[in-house]
Amino acid sequence: MKRFFTFSLALLAVMGILSCTKNQKAVQDVKPAETLSVPEGSGILNISLEDPQTKAQLSSVQPNQVNTLQVFIFDSESGEKETDKFISDGSTSTSITSLVGEKNVWVAVNHEKIQAECLEDFINTVSYLKDNSFSNFHMTGNNDGVEVTPLDPVNNPNGNNITVPVYRVASQICLQKVKVNFTGTALEGFTFTIKSLYLKNVVGASYMDRYTALLSTPYWYNKMEFESSDAAVLVSDMNMNPGISCPTNGTEVTVNRSYYAYPNPTTNDTNSAQWSVRHTRLIMRATVKGMYYGNQREYDTYYVFTLPKLVNNHTYDITSVNITMLGKDNDDDDTDTVTGKANVTIQVNGWSESTNLTYNI
Repeated sequence: MKRFFTFSLALLAVMGILSCTKNQKAVQDVKPAETLSVPEGSGILNISLEDPQTKAQLSSVQPNQVNTLQVFIFDSESGEKETDKFISDGSTSTSITSLVGEKNVWVAVNHEKIQAECLEDFINTVSYLKDNSFSNFHMTGNNDGVEVTPLDPVNNPNGNNITVPVYRVASQICLQKVKVNFTGTALEGFTFTIKSLYLKNVVGASYMDRYTALLSTPYWYNKMEFESSDAAVLVSDMNMNPGISCPTNGTEVTVNRSYYAYPNPTTNDTNSAQWSVRHTRLIMRATVKGMYYGNQREYDTYYVFTLPKLVNNHTYDITSVNITMLGKDNDDDDTDTVTGKANVTIQVNGWSESTNLTYNI
């Protein structure tokens, strides 16, 4: 899903003016350039936020919330920073001066203040998964090659608008529905309760270009198994009490639990017991209870859902999980096993849409 920041630039030629009424109103709310003090050879950049429509989310998750905004203006030829401005009051509009010439405009949303003297510094700034929250997702975006031209006090007294699409750095993984059917098996009549859900093999850092993940060992969470961490709230629901009860007669249950990881570009997966980069996986731990030949049985069982290559600002919706047997006995390794594994069919879309995953176990 794209977030759109609209820039009214007193010295810019039109670069993709937004025509919707909502944007026009936002620009009208910005202080006119003619009322601001502008040094010779400079213009005023008036910034306002276009609030986009997004896919429905859990009420506790605010994927579009803006808490901080930092705008950078870089010279397009040298890459040197001309100026920047940081806002930390949750405001979605501000003004900044800009010199004439061709510029590259970059923005960072919900990130701590970035110290960058050139575009390379900005790109090499690291965004960490742990610094995200359900109402503070890191986002970045840019509009390159913007030509700054002199202000026309007659035909263009308040500047023009450009749009900068802003993308979340994280990927979203959502378990939507689960169907358990033990009918006709030795487990018929048993109960099934989801007790934990978590991601493992999670990339925890990315450069601000959004596409370059840091794949060295220190930046991974839950390597092959769950470990307590400073990103646990984003990647797990552990030891849920009482848990999510699923009928075992084939009735589908809505779960709607979302978790977040940074992009994982791994294309060649591995199940080796020796750690190496690999695909991110969603793990479901469930308790299965029932009577078997007059004896009470209870199983702690794990189901493994291997995810495809993860791309930033995309959602991976597990729309259907069909369970007909027990999973793995434990999840203390990442080795291959038939039980509890599943195949996946995917279609990649943006965060506002979904990547649909179906698992049959």
